[in-house]
Amino acid sequence: MDESEWKDIGSLQKAIKPDHGYTNQSRCYNDFLRFIIEMEPAFRPKFIQWLTGSKRLPKGGFGNLEHPVSVNRVAEHVLNGYRADDKCPSVNTCVHYVKFPEYSSYEILKHKFE
Repeated sequence: MDESEWKDIGSLQKAIKPDHGYTNQSRCYNDFLRFIIEMEPAFRPKFIQWLTGSKRLPKGGFGNLEHPVSVNRVAEHVLNGYRADDKCPSVNTCVHYVKFPEYSSYEILKHKFE
């Protein structure tokens, strides 16, 4: 995946879909895309490992993963009384199912990946 694919919001929106409580207009979904766009190249292998279980994306990038990436909101009842900002994001690497609560800001989401 070349540099331009990491920076192209249109390609990322086609390959990474909001689901289960998030829409294309959801701030947290768009914050996640922003995080990917702003990600330092040195961090990408760690992020891909977290997301897919592999250190590399297939040829063609996110859009060529066997299962498309979905960004899913963690429901309030799943938080078990914790604030959304206190929970870490998680993922099911087999199907690229990203789960995170509705963080109060982009900075909180970004901090969760540090």
